[in-house]
Amino acid sequence: MTDLTDTQRAIIEEGVKKKHNDIHELDSFYKHMPAVREKVIQGMLKRGLLTAARTEGKKTIYVLSESAQKAIATPASAEKPAKASAKPKGKPKAKSGASPKPSGKKPGKSGTKPRQASGKSETKPGKTTKQQVIIDLLSRKEGATLSQLVKATDWQQHSIHGAMANMRKKLKLAINSTKEDGKDRVYRIAA
Repeated sequence: MTDLTDTQRAIIEEGVKKKHNDIHELDSFYKHMPAVREKVIQGMLKRGLLTAARTEGKKTIYVLSESAQKAIATPASAEKPAKASAKPKGKPKAKSGASPKPSGKKPGKSGTKPRQASGKSETKPGKTTKQQVIIDLLSRKEGATLSQLVKATDWQQHSIHGAMANMRKKLKLAINSTKEDGKDRVYRIAA
């Protein structure tokens, strides 16, 4: 039996576990887009993992075959060595004790920033983020207009609106706006 794809393995495992008769009822199948679902069905039919049980109107009911259940009974680790014994590809793996490959990321960076609900973003000393610039301008007594925020951050208007929406949601800031006749709308962080 050839190796199963991750999708095929997930569908078979869920189908065996839940004892479903129709793969269309499985979450691991249904989570894919319709075009992908059709390719999954065709691939599983080619490998003999599915059989067409019956047709209901325009819909064909596909069920797991006995070979699908046998394929899942074989652990993935047992299937891998057979494939590995084929021609080696690429460079040989480094022996243990070798230093790991650099990831291209700066050391100490995990890609995610901790969030704070205090309204102040966490920054390195001496470095001000654009979010902090917006917060500082909105914290002033007179607040800030959209054009002032655009000029200070060098962002477009829609980006400023998005940043303020994020600050409302994630930092729990109460950002209000007022509009006086003949003047621009002024945004402020409510005290």
